[in-house]
Parts: sequence; structure tokens; C-alpha cells
Amino acid sequence: MTRVLGFAGSLRKDSYNRALLRAARELAAEDGIEVEIFEIGGIPPYNQDDEGAMPAVVRDFKSRIEQQKVREQRVALVAWEKRLHPD
Repeated sequence: MTRVLGFAGSLRKDSYNRALLRAARELAAEDGIEVEIFEIGGIPPYNQDDEGAMPAVVRDFKSRIEQQKVREQRVALVAWEKRLHPD
């Protein structure tokens, strides 16, 4: 079975990005593809000083990425919105 790791760049519960991932999960299931949606809300901003003592959620995320590599599928689905901020 092909497995895909997906995550949304938006933390809002009802964002279009999350809806896109849920729709992808449903459509992919019809073809025997499993889409796992990872919630990134608990991941803190990157700080290299803290790399030796990573929070559990970061270790979990890295572990899931490594699992994708081991499966030789290396598939990730990223739903990220582009924002244009006015001057």
C-alpha cells in the first residue's frame, strides 16, 4: 500500500488547506492510497540551539518522514497557502 504523509501550513481548524488534505485522503483511499495527515500545530519555531533536545512532536514528525524514506515511497503532500500582504 502506498502511504502519503500530508500536512497543512495553516493551523486554523477549518482552513481550505486542511479541507484539501481531507479531500485528498478520501479520493486517494479509492485507489488504495493511505494519506496520513500530521498536525504541525505543536511544532515550535526552529532554534538550532535546541536541536539536541527536540520536543516530542518534532521527533515524531521526523520519525514519520524517516518512515516514508524506509518505505522507498518518499511521498509528501503539503497544503500551504500563499499570502500576499499589502504594503
